[in-house]
Amino acid sequence: MDQEKGRKPMSPQDQKQIQKNWGFLRENLRDHITLIRDALFAKMVLNTVDKAKIDKVIKTDDDDTAIDELLKILMRSDDGSFEKFVCCLKECGFHHMVTELCSGKFKAV
Repeated sequence: MDQEKGRKPMSPQDQKQIQKNWGFLRENLRDHITLIRDALFAKMVLNTVDKAKIDKVIKTDDDDTAIDELLKILMRSDDGSFEKFVCCLKECGFHHMVTELCSGKFKAV
């Protein structure tokens, strides 16, 4: 979802977590792109335009390219989208991915 006026972009820390885990996310989500896309759409992280872009890539390219498109769109999303992404992963049963994705992100106080 491209930034709307007045909305904060995804934090650099959250973007870095996605970038750092790009290969891991690609490898583990390539067979589940529509499941994750639909979950992110339901949580309003993706809008209809984003969903259509991803669908077009799914139809014309390979799964890795589709995941790349989804992750690029996710990184351009609003602040709070990373947390919604993590929630989607949990709800879809990808608990091992949440553990890996969030390792080192949250420091114990």
